Amino acid sequence: MDYRIWSHILFELAISVSGEKELGILYKKAGTTFLRKLNCVQVAVLKKEDEFLEPVFSMPSFMQNDELFLSIVNQLQLENPEEMEKQTFEIEKDLIFYAYPLKDFGILVLRRSVPFDRALYSELLSVMDILGNNCKAIAETQKRMGSEQACKKQERFQHCLMRTAIEFLRSSAERTDDKIQKLLITAAEYTESERTCLLDYDSAHKSLYKRFEYGEDHLQGNGSSDLFDDDTLIKGHVEKEIRLYSVASNPKIKSVALIPVKQEEKSLGFIRFDSKQEVEYWSKDQTEQLKDLAELFSYVMIKVN
Repeated sequence: MDYRIWSHILFELAISVSGEKELGILYKKAGTTFLRKLNCVQVAVLKKEDEFLEPVFSMPSFMQNDELFLSIVNQLQLENPEEMEKQTFEIEKDLIFYAYPLKDFGILVLRRSVPFDRALYSELLSVMDILGNNCKAIAETQKRMGSEQACKKQERFQHCLMRTAIEFLRSSAERTDDKIQKLLITAAEYTESERTCLLDYDSAHKSLYKRFEYGEDHLQGNGSSDLFDDDTLIKGHVEKEIRLYSVASNPKIKSVALIPVKQEEKSLGFIRFDSKQEVEYWSKDQTEQLKDLAELFSYVMIKVN
């Protein structure tokens, strides 16, 4: 190893793995430099999520689905997690794969057609330490910012809910439409839903009809019938709690939530939220505030009717 040459290259690598505030930009910047300066065939980042390794970046991108690469990911997944944090793995399968641990974050995988010089192999450890520390710091910052944004959304929704409740108590029935529409918009933002609507339940005819709706035009259908028929909703949800559904039949909608609106034990209808994202659960705070929303709408529906 010629240190006069490689000292400049290691310096460039160190610069490429630092100085960014977004993970995607950091991956791309580091990946480009590693490919060019180290003559790698592929650079990939595996992020550790709940003890599983998830490929989150690959350059070139098409190699992320390469069978040989996926076999390496599976092999690394079987290694002892404690050992993965401590040492670098060298795996030879037609090409040579180097798996460098990124402490408390994941693994950087380098694919090469020829082996590294052993001295360079060791010198790269300090570069990987910098990359791992930066990845961890950026991920923690993004997580914290996400929590702060969620708190702000919750505060806006709570403020809107309380203000609207007071306005409903002071105003006549004829002035409720704009307030309901505004509250639906705020609720959609709070739950990160693309569409939300208020469905009335006609107990005499055992049918549902849409009273208000807010959302993206290309998601809008005719109330409940675009994904569920009225009988399914009525039988499954009258006098029931909040339900979340995964939707496989509609490519535009991944999750649907239904919140019953009741007067004591009598069903008045539902608030429905459609999302493009798969939503597995709502937090306790979200659930309680959406129940408050349902109680407010029950008061409004009784007042209007």
